[in-house]
Formats: sequence, structure tokens, C-alpha cells
Amino acid sequence: MVPRYIFICIYLLNIPINLLGQCWQIVLESEENFGGDVYFPSDSIGYFSDWGDELYKTSDGGFNWTISETNEFDRATCIFFLNEQTGWIGHSSRTILKTEDGGENWDEYEFANVNIGSPQDIEFISMDTGYLVTYYGGVFRSIDGGENWQRVFDSENWLFASLDFVSGSEGWIAGSISINSTTRVLHTSNAGESWELQLAAPGTGPDVDLHFLNSETGWFVNEDNLIYKTIDGGESWQTYPISENINAASPRIFFLNDTLGWATTRGPGHIFVTTDGGESWNTQSTDFPFNIWNTGIYMTGPDHGITVNLNGIIQLYQGGPANCNI
Repeated sequence: MVPRYIFICIYLLNIPINLLGQCWQIVLESEENFGGDVYFPSDSIGYFSDWGDELYKTSDGGFNWTISETNEFDRATCIFFLNEQTGWIGHSSRTILKTEDGGENWDEYEFANVNIGSPQDIEFISMDTGYLVTYYGGVFRSIDGGENWQRVFDSENWLFASLDFVSGSEGWIAGSISINSTTRVLHTSNAGESWELQLAAPGTGPDVDLHFLNSETGWFVNEDNLIYKTIDGGESWQTYPISENINAASPRIFFLNDTLGWATTRGPGHIFVTTDGGESWNTQSTDFPFNIWNTGIYMTGPDHGITVNLNGIIQLYQGGPANCNI
């Protein structure tokens, strides 16, 4: 790997005080478009795997980024880190890349020998146990740190986009049966041996996102500008609108606790915040001079987070929900 270093200065001292309420500031603007997934295992250490052949790493919370170029990362589609050193990247060639030294070196493992589409989401509950979903109906489980994978959902009809597990045995996956069908949420409590349909939501898939805090409280969002919330493990769901004014294409959500959360879209780039668990939403950011297509969001706390988007831009959040609403 050949690292490149990009040092970005945040010019907050030169911004008029009445503009600081925006709170989302550009810290990296690439000449090339990228998109991808972002993950922060700590407040200062973060990783971004773009859809090209580069891995971005920050050691100061997102102000500055080191870029490693390697052909191994061609079409990296999802990323997860268990701690600052150990992480996994889903790769479009049906392989998983694993690092145990903070991204300096990577081992490659195959998880499927047939074309089931790119990995869409990956998560590890421990050093040993992890799950991933692929676009064409694949749900896989590893119990040896990602070296070997067993398929635990076997259907070629489904299209999956998101997963979230709260333990080694209990979790949720989301997608749709076809690209024009109702979006759905499935639940397992026995490590994928059986699956229960918990939600069939209007709106075409499979561009959806899931976020569960624990075995009871979670959220689901699709392209209908609606967020679905459960407080009983998915047995029932309440529905709330995010916005009446935009088409929330490919939305992403992130919750820090049962009240504070964010939602963002791939277009036209709005960022929304809730302080009541998703029942109501306020717009935090719209005023960038281009059409931002957000592809990932990660918040480390109420006053710090990162979004990445398809226009080659990384945005850093500094502030708080009370003073950042438009």
C-alpha cells in the first residue's frame, strides 16, 4: 500500500458567527466522485471505504485523512470495524477483506462461489461472529472471524440492503422480494436458522436502512419519506414522516440513543435530526451549492459525525441538535 496524506484546514474562525448554526462543514472535496460506507470505532479513529480502489482513514475525528491505494479495494461496498485495529470490508468480487492492524494489511476470504451480487451490509458482534447480506438474497454468518461463511437465508428472489444484529443470535435484515415490490423487514432469534416477517411497508425496494439499539428499540426507513419505529422488537411499528418536501432516495439513518437520531438521503442531500426518537424531524443541512448524494453517515456523539457522498465530498458535523437546525 502507498499512503497519501491529505491535510484539510477547517476555516471556522473565518466564518461569520451567524453561519455556524449550519454545523455541517466540508472537510474533504475530491476531484473524483466516490461513494461508499463510513465507520468510526472511536471518537478519533474512522474509516471510509469508497466504491473505487481507496481506503480513507482519519486519526483526528475526520479533519485529516490518509488515503491508501490498493487494487484490493476495487468496488468495496460496505465496512465495519469492531475496534480501532480489527475490521472487515465487503468486496464486489464475493470476498471479504479483514485487517487486524488498523488497515495496514488485509487478508482476503471468499464467502460465496456463485454470483449473488455485492455485499450490501456487514456487521460483527464479536471477534468471531459476524453477518453480511448481499444484493441478490444472500445472508451469511461467520463464526471464525470471517474466514469461513455459511449461508443462513437461501432465496434467489429477495434483494437485501441492510442488516442489524444485537447479539450473536438475534438480528434483522431488510429489503424486498423484487425491485418493484413492497419493502420488508425479517427477524431471526436463532442465528438465521429461521426467519419471521415482521414488517411489509409501502414503497419499492430495496433501498432501505435499519438501525436497532437493542432487542426492543429499532427503526426502519425506505424511500417513502417515512420512518418506522418499534419498541417491542419488531412485533409492532409506528410510522412517522421525515419530510413532506423531498423524495428521500436511498435514505440512511443513525441513532445514538432512543431519542437522538439523524437521517440523510442520496439526493437532494438533506440531513435531518430528531430529538424525540423519530416522531418529528428538523432539517439540519440543505445549503450546499451542489446536489449532494449522501451514501453513508456515522455519528460518534451528539456533537460529532461524518457523512460521505457520491460527489466526492466528506462533511464533518460539529455542534448540537439544539443549535444546528435550519
